[in-house]
Amino acid sequence: MALRARSRKALTTLQVSLVAFVIVVLVAAALILAAPTFMGGPSEEGIEGVKTVTITDSAGRNVTVTLPVERVVVLNTDAAEAMCILGSRDRIVGVSDTVASKDYLHMENLTTVGSWRDPNYEAIAELKPQIVISYARWPGSELEEMLTPFNITVVRLDFYKPETFDSDLTKLAMILEREDVASSFISWKRSMMDMVEDRLMDLQPEEKVKVYVEFGSRQWKTFSQGSATHQAIVAAGGINIAEGFNVSYPEVSAEWVLEQNPDVIVIADYGRVSGYSVEDYAGMEQLWEDTCNRLELMETNAVKNGRVYIVNSKLLGGMRTFIGELYLAKWFYPERFQDVDPEVVLRDYFELWLGVEYRGVYAYPPFTETTSFKQGSFRGVSA
Repeated sequence: MALRARSRKALTTLQVSLVAFVIVVLVAAALILAAPTFMGGPSEEGIEGVKTVTITDSAGRNVTVTLPVERVVVLNTDAAEAMCILGSRDRIVGVSDTVASKDYLHMENLTTVGSWRDPNYEAIAELKPQIVISYARWPGSELEEMLTPFNITVVRLDFYKPETFDSDLTKLAMILEREDVASSFISWKRSMMDMVEDRLMDLQPEEKVKVYVEFGSRQWKTFSQGSATHQAIVAAGGINIAEGFNVSYPEVSAEWVLEQNPDVIVIADYGRVSGYSVEDYAGMEQLWEDTCNRLELMETNAVKNGRVYIVNSKLLGGMRTFIGELYLAKWFYPERFQDVDPEVVLRDYFELWLGVEYRGVYAYPPFTETTSFKQGSFRGVSA
């Protein structure tokens, strides 16, 4: 009888254990099935142990990428720069000819795969990348049509729009599993923008300067709403005299500019006299003098008061717009930014984030004062 009782007790214990085991299995299965697909969130591991991440790219498409990603072809320079920020330069196996030509990226020795708008699909396939990064609009849908048969995923991320840059960088970081680096960079960038916003918080409307920014390559062509340059002007506390146009890059007349009478004139140079490989200020100084001596501009407050500036266009558009914002803010309101040297931030961007030597000239007249900002007040976290 005692033996039979012990047997019944053991059987009951076994049944309870089996029931508990089944419950655990069912709960685990339910959690796996219910796990959400990320449109810019954590990665998932499938039933067969394949880890993936799903993002919504700049073209509005839900794109699923298998992890880890070790081989990448990059067609646009902004994406190549973002790869460097995330410390993933070594994963790039091929680039467009435009990316290869950018001296500051130091990617001239990588295999080129044609142009960013019309790539060589056979060359891409031979490199066996897992993903190809392009702009949202260019190339067209043939990019996916030609690469899908090779099991190559197309990820379209722009990076050149200030309003979506943080999101673009975060999504690329998820694909590369470098979310911590993206978070550090965005925090560092945000610290600059917050500082500008804080110092301009009490700026009254009547104190704001009127600004005219002109294409360095084309006289009387300017920037309006919808452009990154307009966003930088506004963020730096200026009034863009061309903000009322319904196109992003309007052409204006000399008479119109004189009538608006800007307080500040900025010429955006597209690499003719400024940039990474330019060794001195001679070209920028000449452009500055030529601008000040233009008969149509000589009667503006900007020229009369010596408030004409030259800046490399990369600082007024794309992923470096937040640095250009610092330059503009200091030019617009020097008394509010006496301790700020934007060149220090630009140097940190190259050295700490892109991982390359800082050189070149980017703005004229150059900043010369020694400031506390130079000592690293806003340097943030290195990559």
